[in-house]
Amino acid sequence: MPARKTRTGRATTTTRRPRATQAVDGAAAKLISNLNEVIAENAALRKQNERLQGLLVRIGGLVADVSTASPTNGRRTRGRRSTAAGGSTATIAPTRRKRRPITDPVVLEKRRAALAKARQVRAQKRVGQSA
Repeated sequence: MPARKTRTGRATTTTRRPRATQAVDGAAAKLISNLNEVIAENAALRKQNERLQGLLVRIGGLVADVSTASPTNGRRTRGRRSTAAGGSTATIAPTRRKRRPITDPVVLEKRRAALAKARQVRAQKRVGQSA
């Protein structure tokens, strides 16, 4: 048998054995079957999640309807109703998005001119109403 050199430069007289492909193929098939099971379970869970989210939306709508229909929960109140006294807080205004600052000098100048013109028109209307 001829001597072969390894990566380190030492001579060796052993020959390489072929890899056992049967064990690898079996493990790969098992992994693929496990993967297919996980994918099927994931699809079922997604469907269930969508159904449950739809139910939550319906329940939330029903709760909002009930709370706006009887904000005092069956109690009689006199005078003005306030949110602190049991009024509905279901209609809270959403937070407004912050606008980006205008940095273009041409647009800024046009905006300033339009604001100045609007101020003049408002001032003329005030003078016309008081006269």
